[in-house]
Amino acid sequence: GGGLKRSDLSSFLQTVAEGAEIITANLGRAAELVHSFKQVAADETSEARRSFELDAYLSEVLTSLRPKFKKTGIAVDCNCPADIQMDTYPGLLAQVLTNLITNALRHGYNEGDRGRIEIRARRENEWVIIECANDGKTIPPEHLGKIFEPFFTTKRSEGGTGLGLNIVFNIVTQRLGGTVRVRSDAATGTCFTLRIPQTLAEKSKKRSEERRV
Repeated sequence: GGGLKRSDLSSFLQTVAEGAEIITANLGRAAELVHSFKQVAADETSEARRSFELDAYLSEVLTSLRPKFKKTGIAVDCNCPADIQMDTYPGLLAQVLTNLITNALRHGYNEGDRGRIEIRARRENEWVIIECANDGKTIPPEHLGKIFEPFFTTKRSEGGTGLGLNIVFNIVTQRLGGTVRVRSDAATGTCFTLRIPQTLAEKSKKRSEERRV
């Protein structure tokens, strides 16, 4: 009477197989995350300038950020043509995007909100335009002119330093040779627009050109 029925054994083996599949899938995702973390971390620490495909690199950055938004109702999408090749500091670009996405999650939405953050990229002649847009809470007009200033924060009581967007401003303007601006209104949401050279000019070359002008 206490023997194991064939149907029970079959059901048990099915459960084991499903469990193994889930574990394998999770290990694959973990490996993908570790690879992305290592790639982004290596870029941020070595600050190596190199040539890279923007589309593939943005995907790596977003994969490394997945734990930040995975348990929220916020979707993060990326829209970038496959043919944009850049020659600049990818680690610094990763730091900028990480700060912008983290800032949007922290300031744009309350816990439990649903929403969308979108990274959009396009080329304009020798420049690359990268937009980080979200449909969350807008930035009050009186704050718009101050958000890139060091130590300006509306979340100091929650541990905000007010340095995230100041770091973004400094990296984009001083290291990546570009500009950053912000627009925020109820009709279109909030959008940070980066305009950076597709190929970063050498400092010595830039100085000699400035002297000629």
